[in-house]
Amino acid sequence: MIVMHTVTKNSWNFLPGVPSGIAAQSRHLAGKKTVTMKKTLLLLCLTIISAWVFSQSPLPRNLNSVCFTDAKTGYAAGNGGTILKTSNAGASWTALKSSTTDQINSVHFPESKTGYAVCSSGTILKTTDAGKTWTNLSIGMTRMLESACFTDAQTGYAVCSSGTILKTINGGTTWAVLSIGIPGHLLSVFFTSENTGYAVGVTNDYQGIIIRTTDGGKSWTTLLPGTAGQLRSVYFADANTGYAVGGDGIVVKTIDGGTTWTVLKCGITEWLNSVYFTDVNTGFVVCGSGAILKTTNGGTTWSSSPGATTNGLHSVFFTNANTGYAVGVGGTIVKTINGGKTWTTLRTQ
Repeated sequence: MIVMHTVTKNSWNFLPGVPSGIAAQSRHLAGKKTVTMKKTLLLLCLTIISAWVFSQSPLPRNLNSVCFTDAKTGYAAGNGGTILKTSNAGASWTALKSSTTDQINSVHFPESKTGYAVCSSGTILKTTDAGKTWTNLSIGMTRMLESACFTDAQTGYAVCSSGTILKTINGGTTWAVLSIGIPGHLLSVFFTSENTGYAVGVTNDYQGIIIRTTDGGKSWTTLLPGTAGQLRSVYFADANTGYAVGGDGIVVKTIDGGTTWTVLKCGITEWLNSVYFTDVNTGFVVCGSGAILKTTNGGTTWSSSPGATTNGLHSVFFTNANTGYAVGVGGTIVKTINGGKTWTTLRTQ
């Protein structure tokens, strides 16, 4: 936060963003005729400096990713190096020390104690003690990392905005750059098995792209030649049935492991940021407006679930058919316990 002011004799004009308490106290001091302007200025500076030191809670941070390791334990991560943890199904959240102030775009836990978070500057964080401590892993580059998926605690993949895919087979100690030959940006990655995985994004000429590997990342095949606009999230309900969503209300579906894809109509044309299916027919999509879409027939029709927020939502995760969480702008966290019929706001900074 940056605090600015201008002085005109005994009056102070505060620009937007100054905490109301500081503004009120400062105006009160400035209005006292027994206090000289120099003393007022000194007291104001001390007041503002004291407020900066005392305030340890961050400004509202966007949350970009959410995941759970069991019914009660979950993590949400976002801007400013924010990583939050709940151990009671979202009733309360604790801020963890992530060792970074970078923007975290994706958090993934392949095991209950082992988790990874990827950041916008190319940083990858790892924990082996359920979030108590995080280690910065070296990957040898500074490209923006968008998404990560691990098939086990040792083997994982991360995709970059530059179209690069990274792979580790030793728990992040070293990372190999995989060649895919696609000029564009990859925004989401999902593996259905040890060897089979998918990544989605957008080409340099703004066409949606889906690629697949069936040999653990050694080679990649382009599956979708292109749809207008980017694809931001991919999820598979089983080995054959998968969905991808993106800009302008784009939803595409495959029922043959990605060989062919069908464009579905969801009824809106806004940004679709994340998709999650609890089975092959029942799924949820969260939107930039805060809307939450639900389908119970494999995407043939979609309904808008009553949302608990108008803040944009960035990520969605379900721990079972009824219980799910979504996170987004301003630290928003919402939860449903009835399969999306209603959503409750758990936290907004």
